[in-house]
Amino acid sequence: MKRIITCMIFMVLVFAMSVFAAGDITYITPSLVYTGNVSETIPASFIINNTGDAAVRVEFTDYNFSTGSYSITGNINAITLQSNESKNVTFNIALGSKQFAGSYSGKITATAKDLITLGQVDQENLTVSITVNPHDALSTTSVSANIVAGIAHELSFQITNGGNRDSIGTIIDLNDLTKSGSRITKDTMTFSSSTLLNIAYDNTEISNFTITVPGNQSVGTYTGNFYVSNTNGVNVSVPLTITVAQQSSSVSFSDASITITKGIETSDNVDVEVTNNGNINLSTVSMEVSDLTYGTETIASTYVSVSPTAVSDLGQSASTTFNVAVSLPQSNQTSGTYTGQLNVTYDGNVTTHTLSVVVEEAISDIEIGDVSIGGSNILRNRSYTSDVTIKNTGDYTISQITGTLNGNDAYNLSYSGLPSVLTPGQEATFQVSGFVPSQETGGDHEVGTLSITSDRVNKTISLRMAPESMLEITDVKIYVNGDKETVSDNEVVDNIDPGDSIEVRVEVKNNFDRDSDIEIDNIVIDLVVEGFEDEGDDDLELDTSDFTLKEDKDTTKTFSFEVPYKIEEGNYNVVITAEGDDDEYDGTHSDTFEFEIEIEKPTNDVRFQKAEMRNTVLSCDRTSYLDIDVYNFGTEDQDEVVLTIYSNDLDFDVREFFELTADPFDSDSEFIKSYYVNANNLKTGTYPITIKLYRDTDNLEDTKTINVQVRDCEDVTPPPTDDGNDDIVINPGTQNPTTPPVIVPPTSSDDQQYTRPASSYLSESFFDSNLYIVLLVLAIVASVIIIFVMLIRLLR
Repeated sequence: MKRIITCMIFMVLVFAMSVFAAGDITYITPSLVYTGNVSETIPASFIINNTGDAAVRVEFTDYNFSTGSYSITGNINAITLQSNESKNVTFNIALGSKQFAGSYSGKITATAKDLITLGQVDQENLTVSITVNPHDALSTTSVSANIVAGIAHELSFQITNGGNRDSIGTIIDLNDLTKSGSRITKDTMTFSSSTLLNIAYDNTEISNFTITVPGNQSVGTYTGNFYVSNTNGVNVSVPLTITVAQQSSSVSFSDASITITKGIETSDNVDVEVTNNGNINLSTVSMEVSDLTYGTETIASTYVSVSPTAVSDLGQSASTTFNVAVSLPQSNQTSGTYTGQLNVTYDGNVTTHTLSVVVEEAISDIEIGDVSIGGSNILRNRSYTSDVTIKNTGDYTISQITGTLNGNDAYNLSYSGLPSVLTPGQEATFQVSGFVPSQETGGDHEVGTLSITSDRVNKTISLRMAPESMLEITDVKIYVNGDKETVSDNEVVDNIDPGDSIEVRVEVKNNFDRDSDIEIDNIVIDLVVEGFEDEGDDDLELDTSDFTLKEDKDTTKTFSFEVPYKIEEGNYNVVITAEGDDDEYDGTHSDTFEFEIEIEKPTNDVRFQKAEMRNTVLSCDRTSYLDIDVYNFGTEDQDEVVLTIYSNDLDFDVREFFELTADPFDSDSEFIKSYYVNANNLKTGTYPITIKLYRDTDNLEDTKTINVQVRDCEDVTPPPTDDGNDDIVINPGTQNPTTPPVIVPPTSSDDQQYTRPASSYLSESFFDSNLYIVLLVLAIVASVIIIFVMLIRLLR
């Protein structure tokens, strides 16, 4: 309770102090007067005094000095004045970069407020005058133009008032223009300009002046200056570039061709547009036409008229149109293309242009395409109707148009809406309907014809149906040397080399519903690789045996083939066709899938197609032949191929030099030879033959090692076949064997050392006998018994 009473007493005292204590402020500075320029900051100050007996807070407002619609604004921070205290208050007057010139006036209001209640206790005003000095600035864009000597040209440019007041009495002038060795003096030019009496403050205006140089002025580019000034004393110099060209005149024409159809029309006309392409105005342009000729035939100029015959004052880049009309002298005028000349005269010049008139025989024709009733993949046991467009593309009106349908009654073919008359160019639509029998063959095929007859032209079109095929090729996979790739329709499978093994797996499905109980029988899948055999002149054709698919079932069939070694680079089309008959309606169902395989060959690729012994085991007869077949698989001819054959024991040291062409079907792309092998003087054992193939003499391309087994005559059991890297046989050659010459082996480091291996067959030892095995088993049993007895003794 005491605290509450104390607070109340304090508040009463504060109120009493605020009532009996008062502030009174006075501006010691009576007024402020300043002068400044654009973009200038003027420092300003004044003195204010508190003559009251209490401290006050002084706030300054009404900081806004104006002249007309322009103003200068800012602010002054509040201050605190103690009783009888004076302060010098400083502030800045900021003038803008385009502050409008003139005398600005206003006031600064000082309001004194009680420091505790912030209630106003006094208010005083200070008068302020600011004069902003004028600043004049003009700028303009440079001017360049192409003009013709002797002809007036108007030039435009922009003048911008960048000062801080209106620009009064703006005028334009220029000086002489010069180029190397020549001059256009101001006195020889006809110069006129528009005078802008006023460009408002902070505005831009478009100004024009006209310039004419003498008609005999030499061509070239002249430079100089033009000047802009005003009554305020501002002068601006601006570059002026004038390119002078001599007067030239030329015209161009639009196409001038006419077609007149005999028996339909006797005349026709064409508008020919003539354009002034020169750099001067043309005072008069006129046109006349010569005779038209075709071989020895003529259409005289009297049958040709031009309207108008002349026009006046055709300006630069302007165009005018002349109408040229041609009539046939006679109804049986010879057909052909007649040509003549349009002669155009302008300002003393004459230009010719070809006029072409085609006289042609009238024709009668209609345009109508084959009709697919119902479109693609239509259903059986339903009727369909399709729109058919017919158009008269001839020159005569066609009448008495009728149609005749030809087809099996099962299709119930009909048509409606066929027009009886068509004028030239007229197009009409009619309808053709048909029924799809339940046994109808799948795929697009003809079911009948519609013959159109008229008084002038007849035409027959095919009526087709494309029922849905219920046999579908659902998936195709291709394996190249065992690597799988799924193939899409019309896709290209690349990176396939000659000799690659190809396996194509084709999945087909019977799409009849499971509840339909309709099988597809006699299904055969054909695979054709176009141009794959007989040097690209024949197709590779493979097919399956016929088979059956139950409804909603699928199966996969596999085709295997090898890419020929002798084949050209390029893409080969693969066409897969599946076809069968359903057992319900006896309808044929088929599907086709196509893709391409891209055969790619390296630039340099020389390999063995064959390097093998006819007999690798020599026993009673210790002679045989080594067959070699080298083939150029690359795309470049090989001029320095080297074959080496070496065996120290078999007395082989062969080095063959030959060339191979890149043409896969040329016999010179292959080297085939057989070498006689004689092992009569050798003991039993294994003897290696090393065969190497080099390109460019010393680039090793391929190597093979063949092991020859020499056995005693009574040992007729052949040794195990070596599954190493020997005896590759592809397209073996049939060339007669020859006895190889003795040739120094190559100097390559690969051929410096040859080591004769030990025999591959050894005599049977004791450790390989049956007695050894029996004794070994008995010893193991005895050891187990002894160990067992010792364990029992230990446990006791």
